[in-house]
Amino acid sequence: MQVGIAIELPTLLLILMMRGQRRREHQRRIQGMDRIDPATGLLNAPVFAERLTRMTARAKRLQHRGAVLLVEIVNIEQLRRAFGARSAEELPLRVAGRLLATAREIDDVGRLSPVRFGMLIEGPLTAAEAASIGPRVVARCLMPFRDKPAQWVARVRVAQASGAQRNVGGRRSAGPPGRAPHDGCPGQQAGRVHAADGVLAVGPGHSGWILASLASRTHLSTSEAM
Repeated sequence: MQVGIAIELPTLLLILMMRGQRRREHQRRIQGMDRIDPATGLLNAPVFAERLTRMTARAKRLQHRGAVLLVEIVNIEQLRRAFGARSAEELPLRVAGRLLATAREIDDVGRLSPVRFGMLIEGPLTAAEAASIGPRVVARCLMPFRDKPAQWVARVRVAQASGAQRNVGGRRSAGPPGRAPHDGCPGQQAGRVHAADGVLAVGPGHSGWILASLASRTHLSTSEAM
């Protein structure tokens, strides 16, 4: 009797320990579900907005340049008509993968709506590095998929805001040069806005517009990537 108990007790303790571990893992997964998009595993909109606020404060404190991107799929209805509803459901998942592949380990990627994503690119970035991010995202999304027809691609619009660093004299440095300015941007006072190559580059001080746009369902006011 005692021998049997001595043999069974360690086994019972091991089973209870494994059950407790699985229960804790399950609880952690449940707690994390309110912070991620279940379809893609990306950050959801509230968490993305929280990370954006932190990154903006950090860039201001350290006086370096970071970048915020809103990426919107614009051809999902064309894909639905040409290839069916299943393709329209699959395309955002493929775009999520492309954005993750473009981002670095220190960057954040979130899904803000069924067809809109956000990227937080941590600084310090040079003006040239910040200016190159949007066009690189557009080009990456336009790359064909190996298992899909050539017409099965993601066409996106990108709106980008860069927080500018301060120079020695304490004045903020200008945004990326070489793009024709427009009068303003949606939902914000007039500022330096540049549009080219499917990318809307918003000048310094417009992270508030990006934050306000996270919940917006209106289309981004950019030229469409062809």
